[in-house]
Amino acid sequence: MKRRVLALSQRSAKSEKFRTFTLIKGTHIGIRGPRANFARIEKHLKAIAGDVDAVIFSDENMPGLMIGERCGAFSRADHFAAMLRLLAEHHEVHVVAILRQHADWLESIHRFAAWHGEPRDFSAFVARADLSSVSFCGLLDSVADAVGRERVHVFSYDALKRDGGKALLRHILATAGKRLPVPKQLPLANVSADHRFIALMQTLHAHGIVLPRLTTLALKERLLMPDAAADSEGEIAEALKSAGRRVFVPVASGRAFRWAQWALEAGLTPSGTSEIPARALVAEAFAAAAEAGRAEEAHAALKRQLTTRLAADREAVARLYLPEWQGERLQR
Repeated sequence: MKRRVLALSQRSAKSEKFRTFTLIKGTHIGIRGPRANFARIEKHLKAIAGDVDAVIFSDENMPGLMIGERCGAFSRADHFAAMLRLLAEHHEVHVVAILRQHADWLESIHRFAAWHGEPRDFSAFVARADLSSVSFCGLLDSVADAVGRERVHVFSYDALKRDGGKALLRHILATAGKRLPVPKQLPLANVSADHRFIALMQTLHAHGIVLPRLTTLALKERLLMPDAAADSEGEIAEALKSAGRRVFVPVASGRAFRWAQWALEAGLTPSGTSEIPARALVAEAFAAAAEAGRAEEAHAALKRQLTTRLAADREAVARLYLPEWQGERLQR
């Protein structure tokens, strides 16, 4: 803010001062409509114009919520593009997209869904998903039509991992017309969950157990630590016991699981709790993780099939938006 750049993620935008910017999220774009959202965002931009020269907003759900059983990929892309077109009539609007390989992207979404209680089977997730809706190039084309192709910037997720995202950050800041110091090492956030963590969350979910969100994130980070194999079972059992509040509910979906988690964060403790030995839960989860590990060959084969099935879209993206992908080998 000292340099007149406002950088917002979906989480930070929930603060009272910048809450209007949450309207950019895909669900709001669809419910209220592009023009209504544009009008409210424009009003807010004018209110902060005296303090800010550039606004950077980051949220992967802008073109619609993640692909799943109930929705296709980029389900709000047309609403998103319409809103961008309106904004571009009054502002210099740039769109930055970070793309993963298609199979890796689907796998990442599945891991997140499994963490929140959806079925763990990746093949079942793929079978339920509307793969015909997965068109990175179609999404980028709609954005380019709205703001101009020269203002669409596409980066490879794999390339970002190699340099810690520093080239991306420099590009975004240069596009915003600002030169800001870039740290030597950027912090990692929202790191993919360990397979044992997913198994643990699935086991808790099966028993109707919901943990406070901060406890959940702490367990996730613990399992990602290099020495986590030392006595993970014992340490995690202690963490479960020390969580203090546990909710036992018949959880029917990932959404209900998250609602129960939010209730915990708000300090609500539903009645009807009972005790299950924490170490027994962890042992059950780790056994499930080991079983899932033995299915890695089938999992890899499915990812290869996905790569082949979605190769045409990948090639179109490489040809029009991301030349770097032309030199990358497809997964084998």
